[in-house]
Amino acid sequence: MQNSGAQVVDQFLSDIRRSAEIYGSLIELTHEQGRVLSSGDTDELIRIAREKQAQLSRLGPLDASIRTTRKEWEDDPSRLPASRREEVNEAVSHLETVLKDLLTLERDQERVLLSEKEKALEEIRRVDAGRRVQRAYAAGPASSRSVLDRKE
Repeated sequence: MQNSGAQVVDQFLSDIRRSAEIYGSLIELTHEQGRVLSSGDTDELIRIAREKQAQLSRLGPLDASIRTTRKEWEDDPSRLPASRREEVNEAVSHLETVLKDLLTLERDQERVLLSEKEKALEEIRRVDAGRRVQRAYAAGPASSRSVLDRKE
């Protein structure tokens, strides 16, 4: 039973470390995404989005395994050997830190994207308003034109 417990811990730590590596690669991709956003290269953005999705899909099985093991340990703490608890807690803490860093970066980029979107929408509104004025001015009867525009 002790060997089985050690194997479970080893697998858990392996899953945690692989998850942290994947989240680290997502951080790198998110940084790259930020650089590409400013260049407007949509093909590259699509490539990055696909790569991020591929990385996220790798997390699914790891996350399921981690959740299952944590639940077992919560239900019966004696299943986690006392000699390995500190090691497990450090690995979990590291994973949480990496995940928080990723979430912070994603939120920051979301704010930048929303700001850029608002700027683009404002520009569209400005151009649209200018066109409406121009069309109204061009389509209106001569009597509605400005006094300065009338030929006398």
